[in-house]
Amino acid sequence: MNPGINNPALSYYQSALLEGDEILKGFIIRKKEFETILQFITKHKPGDSMQHFLVLGARGSGKSTLLKRVEYEVTHDKKLSKRYIVVNLPEEQSSIYRLFDLWDAVIQELEIAGLVKHVEQGKLPDDNTQYARERFELIQAALRDNKKELIILLDNVDRILENIKDDSNLLREQLSNFQNIQLIGGSTRMSEHFWKYDQPFYEFFKVMRLGACSSEEIHALLNHWSDKLGIPQIKEFIKNNPGQIEAIRILTDGLPRTLLFFVDILVNRPAQNGYFYLKQIVDLYTPLYQERLNNLPPAQRLIVTKLAEFWEAASTKELQEVCKMPGKTISAQLIQLKDIGIVEVVEPTGKTFLYRISERFFNLWLIMTQGGPAQKRSAKCWTIFLENWYDEQELKKLADEYVTGMGKKEYTGDHAALMAKALAHSKCISEIQRDLLIDNVLKLDDLSDEAKKSLPKLSRTVIEEAGKCIQAKNYKEALQILSGIEQNFETKYCIQAIAYYKLQMWQALLNINDVYPLKAFKDNDMRSSFALLLTASAVHLRNYSQGAEIGLNAMKKNWVKGNTLIDTRRVVYICCYYTPNQENKEQALNLLHSAGPDMAFSCFEILIELWNGAVIPYPRVKAEMARLKEDDFLSTFLSHLLIHFQYGHVVELFEEHELGLKGRELDAIYYAALKLQNTDSLATQKIPPEFEELVNGVVEEILDAQKRYYPELFKGK
Repeated sequence: MNPGINNPALSYYQSALLEGDEILKGFIIRKKEFETILQFITKHKPGDSMQHFLVLGARGSGKSTLLKRVEYEVTHDKKLSKRYIVVNLPEEQSSIYRLFDLWDAVIQELEIAGLVKHVEQGKLPDDNTQYARERFELIQAALRDNKKELIILLDNVDRILENIKDDSNLLREQLSNFQNIQLIGGSTRMSEHFWKYDQPFYEFFKVMRLGACSSEEIHALLNHWSDKLGIPQIKEFIKNNPGQIEAIRILTDGLPRTLLFFVDILVNRPAQNGYFYLKQIVDLYTPLYQERLNNLPPAQRLIVTKLAEFWEAASTKELQEVCKMPGKTISAQLIQLKDIGIVEVVEPTGKTFLYRISERFFNLWLIMTQGGPAQKRSAKCWTIFLENWYDEQELKKLADEYVTGMGKKEYTGDHAALMAKALAHSKCISEIQRDLLIDNVLKLDDLSDEAKKSLPKLSRTVIEEAGKCIQAKNYKEALQILSGIEQNFETKYCIQAIAYYKLQMWQALLNINDVYPLKAFKDNDMRSSFALLLTASAVHLRNYSQGAEIGLNAMKKNWVKGNTLIDTRRVVYICCYYTPNQENKEQALNLLHSAGPDMAFSCFEILIELWNGAVIPYPRVKAEMARLKEDDFLSTFLSHLLIHFQYGHVVELFEEHELGLKGRELDAIYYAALKLQNTDSLATQKIPPEFEELVNGVVEEILDAQKRYYPELFKGK
């Protein structure tokens, strides 16, 4: 039989019971925090102010082990052991609920160490506070007599402070007035004793937060346990499955104790998949997390449970809807939950703050154990786990295996529904695999009605419904329907692109290319239409360089051809014109000639010809301005006429009363033209003082652009 974790070579909970070299050899992580504490202990001079520490971290994060390592170092170092006596009161100190109980516990340890003689407990004190003072004075006398300083390592210090709250002011007074006692406490939460300004221990401790272990630390831990347990297959697993180790680290927040659970499962229940591992770890962690949840007031318990169901960050407004509580109440509770470390604030978008469960495995546990049937079958967390656990090819293979297995009735309805949902949301799954998974689950005889309702819609159903909305010009509804598919399917994105284009949601349209680039399209007609829509959105956002990159790349690969959703020539002119370099200047002119005349976009023709050195007569420019006077590209056309040194044309256009250009937001361009045309002329005196700064800015932009479009004219300048 494999020795596994049950040969107690490793301890789940009682790190404080480790002895001798065991603690030294097993101290793999939290070394930075250890060095910080040890540095103060070493450098502290008698009589100097004392720094007290609060080690803050989730259960299983290594707090107790860190405190035990401090104890080992001080008691085994020749210099430090002569100066200090260490009293380590581990986390389960249920007998301490008054201040004098704390001092009695310390006295008992000093008695064992031979620093005080046997002290009778005496009768029940008449005055607890006075008795606490007497017990503290006894400790001080022992320290003076033995020329020692005292380090108290107190795990779960927040509980102790909660118990002795009537005497907490006295405790602070004693620790502040006597510089020979240092308190180093551990806590799972940032309770109000530490953060509330009207509490005695507000800003009293230096807080050290134990975050998630890094990948390197996790590997070091697992290798250590492999050697300690004499189980080389752990090292083999690390070597052969780096992605799976990282998946466990991410979803378990890199907590050492959680990793220990994982090793136990790995050793004693081999050859299981990631789904199995995760379920087992959740089961093992239930006592810890259930206690954490039970310690919360009812209102906070509800908020935490509902927040977990979102998985991703949620706003106060979203929580208000599901909790059915006033927004002010939720905000106040969230602040408290943040202060005790259960909830964290995500960087706000605009003025909206978002919140999420800070420990992701706690979030996963809440979904799997506290929600209703629908929440327990939530696919989001499982999808994330599976994508981390398996690589893309393995995930596709797993989907095929489930399709086959469901066909052979190898899975129960609930299990099959959960896995189908998780896989159906994965970005690695093809459209065909997604629909096969859902189809096969629906064929199972033992599938409950609730599980059936929880399954996502088939891709083909979603596409069909969204297509009908596009035909009916219900573009917003089409987008809402398409949100039911999370994968990057080309049919989904093409319909989505049409909806964005019709709704003039240019940035949303352009963002699609970030998740589904043109090269991913298999259908050339779809790719062609999509390229033109992306280019159009870039133009509307005045992001000409991005539009040029998309459009030119599409044309080079022959993706843009024929008549599609928007005129191809428009793309040719825009793309080639707004990429100022010598090569594109000639290419733009060649494409212009090959495309043929198009009055709808003759402004681009004029600019491309000017760029290539043509002389454009004023009547042609005027005719184009008359056509463009209500067009979005009017200011762009005028500005680029100036870039191509058409100062006289621009001034004359403004002085044509029939065009009506003066007195509009375009006046700055007019004054810029005057200044560029007659830098030393009295004409520039026409510029109103309030326009001076704006006009100078326009002139500077024009001159900078000329350097880009005509670099040969500015060589050496």
